[in-house]
Amino acid sequence: MKSMTAFDFDARINELQRLRVQGEDLFAIHYACENLAAIRSTPPAVSAIAIQNVVSAEVFVFSRIDRPSDGEQYVLKSYFEFLRDRSTCRLVHWNMNSRPFRFYLAGKPVCSCL
Repeated sequence: MKSMTAFDFDARINELQRLRVQGEDLFAIHYACENLAAIRSTPPAVSAIAIQNVVSAEVFVFSRIDRPSDGEQYVLKSYFEFLRDRSTCRLVHWNMNSRPFRFYLAGKPVCSCL
């Protein structure tokens, strides 16, 4: 696949439609975190991650509520295990590649543009 600029929306939409029609592992992802406006010395803690299969509508939710004792660690570990088990999947997200909204692993962002 050719490299796409941030504004190549038509190519991205065409690629998403192709993946959907072919029944590829295509997931919409959303997450919730602590208040982004609060000034702090650490990144805001992730509260929950929800992932929905665009083709089958199956939903996966990892939440701090599920494991109060190790909340954020549980959420992130579950998310990365989900990705490991679906190493070829594509994630559709909104703005998760901008600095305040990225997931980081070993100091590097884990989401990239389609």
